[in-house]
Amino acid sequence: MNILERFDKSFEYAGVLQTATIAFSYAYVWCFATYDDAYRVYSFATLMAFEFIMVHSGVFMAIFPRKVSLWLFFPLYGLFAWSFNASLQVGDNSILIIYLTTVLTRMRFAFFDANKLIKQRMILMSIVAAVIYFVVLMVSVFMRNVIPPLALGEDFVQSEAYQWIKSGEGLFVEAPYVPIFAGFIYYTLISVVDYRLTRNKQLI
Repeated sequence: MNILERFDKSFEYAGVLQTATIAFSYAYVWCFATYDDAYRVYSFATLMAFEFIMVHSGVFMAIFPRKVSLWLFFPLYGLFAWSFNASLQVGDNSILIIYLTTVLTRMRFAFFDANKLIKQRMILMSIVAAVIYFVVLMVSVFMRNVIPPLALGEDFVQSEAYQWIKSGEGLFVEAPYVPIFAGFIYYTLISVVDYRLTRNKQLI
């Protein structure tokens, strides 16, 4: 049994803790954001767009040879993360930090061999995450008139702090409560599913 298999549950629980923490952060800015949190709201909304790219990474890290994961996917995803992070233009590195901690968990397949059961669970989790992402995002967009803006209503969007920080146009920018709500639901469901897969091997 190598180190990857020996500490597999620790890696998985660390991933659950991370996604649960992110879900809580989304819930917090949705409910309690102030004008001083404008950069955080914008970066979290951007993170939901970036997740469209990251959601596939688990499958690639698990099924491709270690050298491909280490020398191709890590820098490729890193380039996307840097691009999204640079688009914030406020010196906030939330996306880069979240990317590095997420990939640190998923990249373990690039350093150690894993048994078939572990890889199957990672692939299944990535597929489930992709399905959850698209369903939650579509539902959030179509139900945007029903979702309560809470702290991210029109006053927040029109505030000087948010107007200064935002760039571009579109739903994610003009109605930040939509991606923030979607992020809260998405990361909450990911935490629950990941926890269930880690606790119950028979679900694989």
